[in-house]
Formats: sequence, structure tokens, C-alpha cells
Amino acid sequence: AGSPEKDPLAKAGQERKEAEEPAKAEEAENGRKEKEEAEKKEEASDPGNALAKAEEGVSTQDAGSPENDPLLPNKQNKTPDAAKWRYLGPAIGVGVLGLLIVLAVTFLKGGSQPPPQTPEVQSSCNRHVKELLQQGGLVEQNKQMQERQGAPQGQSKPAQKWEEALQITTVVVSHLRANLKSLKDTAEKASNQIQNWSPVPGGSTRQWVKITARAVVASQNLETDFEGWCETQHTTFNALAKLLEKKVVSHGNVMNIAVENKMLQRIMITTLESLQNMKTKLEGLQMDLNDLPSVALHMGVETCEKRGSNKDWEKTFTEQVATAQDLKGRCSFLVTRISKDHTNMRDVTDHFNIGNSIENAVPFQTQVLPQLTQLLKLLDNHGGNVDTV
Repeated sequence: AGSPEKDPLAKAGQERKEAEEPAKAEEAENGRKEKEEAEKKEEASDPGNALAKAEEGVSTQDAGSPENDPLLPNKQNKTPDAAKWRYLGPAIGVGVLGLLIVLAVTFLKGGSQPPPQTPEVQSSCNRHVKELLQQGGLVEQNKQMQERQGAPQGQSKPAQKWEEALQITTVVVSHLRANLKSLKDTAEKASNQIQNWSPVPGGSTRQWVKITARAVVASQNLETDFEGWCETQHTTFNALAKLLEKKVVSHGNVMNIAVENKMLQRIMITTLESLQNMKTKLEGLQMDLNDLPSVALHMGVETCEKRGSNKDWEKTFTEQVATAQDLKGRCSFLVTRISKDHTNMRDVTDHFNIGNSIENAVPFQTQVLPQLTQLLKLLDNHGGNVDTV
């Protein structure tokens, strides 16, 4: 009666116990896995503690072995290399990462700024950069510009601006006088040469005569306009020179040149207007002269058809064509020359912004007044006695 096989209650308890055993085994297995995972997390978060535990476990495990007994002579307590590097690797990684963070913070706070240079280093760099500038031509260009502007070292800015204005005016007078005279002489030569070979009368011949005659009239008018402009400029500059000289002599170093500045600016503005007017007239003449090659071709063909090949007219015809080509080239050059002078004078005029009070009159006395005197002589001679530029 007491046996489990015959007692229903005992049998039921036995079956329930057997059914609970797999669940308990599974629960124990899960607990073991959770413990292992917790240990792994602890090792990852604290590599140093994990390494200490590993060494402690190895020492405890092999405490009885002679190799791990610290009391025995000539023996060393060694942790296996695999175990050491397994836990030492993350620790080294954390240290390297911290070092990189420190370097990054230092760079962001200004660590990229170069250290202060010593005077020797600065002097060496200064010489090197000057050599580079010389190789690039910048120093030479600046030197040439200063020579062209005629600004001596230490000269005051107002005097330098005055010299620039006087120099560009001198250049304009020289260019116009020489090239206008050359243009007029060539136009007269081209107009007169047609009488040397008497081409066959016709439409082409009449057109040639008209073009060369207009060229002569235009060049003569331009030269007359230039001479009148020179006379006007001479009168104005002469008055300006007297005012400036009087102030330099009587006022000493400190003087006010507001009136003189206004006069010089007005002279430059009127010069710009005169240059533009001359350029417009020359451009009209240039359009006429561009037709000469085609007109000469028709004129030569008509003469050849009537007179045949003849060295007499062919020679003079060739000379006249060459003169016409020379006239055309001189007119084109003069248009280009005036355009460039107009641009340069416009630049000087636009930058003629100086004060009216002068504290150093010496440059005006030694540089400006002598140059003004030379310009007056040039204007008085209508720009004569100069070579073709």
C-alpha cells in the first residue's frame, strides 16, 4: 500500500517532479549563460580588473605547481601570453584613443599655429621672397614705373601727382606734333603723285583724287587744331606756373594750392576733350583711306586696258600705291597712339586726388617748377623739334 506504484498521490507527485526537472535544468543553464555574459561585459568595461582576475585565477589554479610557486628559487610567476594580450589589447586601445583625443583638442585650441619666427628666420624669408619677386618681374616693373613717373625717393605725394600730370601732357604734345606733321606730309605726297603718271580718266581715278584730297584737308585741319590747342595750353600753364612759383617763394614750406590744383585738373579735362575730338576726326579719315587699295586696283586695270603694259606708268603707279599704303598706316598708328594717350591721361586725371595744404614745398621748387618750364617751351614751339614717336 505504501509503494508509489499503488499510491495514486505518490504517483502524481512523482510525475510532477519528473516534469519539473527539465525546466529547472533549463533555468540553471540560462542562469549560467547570464553570468558569463555579465562577466564579459564587466571585462569589456574594466580591462584592468579583468586582467587582475585572470592572473588571480591562473595563480589559484596552478598554486600547487612548482612553476607558479613564487617561493621557489629560479622560478617566475608567469601569466600565459594569450591571456595577457586578450585583456591587455583593449586597455592599449583605450589609451591610444585617449592620446588621439588630447592631440585633437590641442590642435583645435590653436595647436596648428606656427611657432614665432626668430629674426634670423624672418630675414632669410625676406631675402627669399625678394628673389622670387625679382624672378617674377614685379620689382623691375615697380622700378620702371617709378622711373617713368619721375618720383624721387622721399618726394611728397602732391608733388608726385603734379609731375605725373605734367609728364603725360608732355608726352601727348610730343606725340601729336610729330605724327600729325608726318600724316599731313604723306597725304600731300599721295595727292600730288597722281600728276606724275596721268592715269586714264575714269570713275576710279576721280575717286582716288577725292580721297587723297580729303586726306590732305583733314590732316591740315588736325594740325591747325593742334597748334591752336598748344597756344591755349601755353597761356593756361604759364598762368599756373606764375601762381605756383609765387607761393613757393613767398610762403616757404607750408602753403595752400587749392586754386592751382583746380587749374591743373581743368587743363587735363580740356586736354581729354581735345584728344577725343582729334580721335573722332582721325577715325573718319581712316575709313576713307581703307578704300584706297580697291580704288587703286580698278584705276590700274583701267589704265592697263587703255595703254597696255608700260614701265613708265607702272613705275609711278607702284610708287603712288606705296605712298597711299604708308598714309593709311600712319593714320592707323596715330589713332592707336591717341587712344593710348587718352587712356593714360584719364587714369592720371581720375587719381588726381590730393590735399590742398602742402607742408613741404621743396619738391615743388626742385622738381615741379623745372618740369613746368620745359613743358611751356614745348608748347610755345607747338611741339616742334621732336622726332616722330
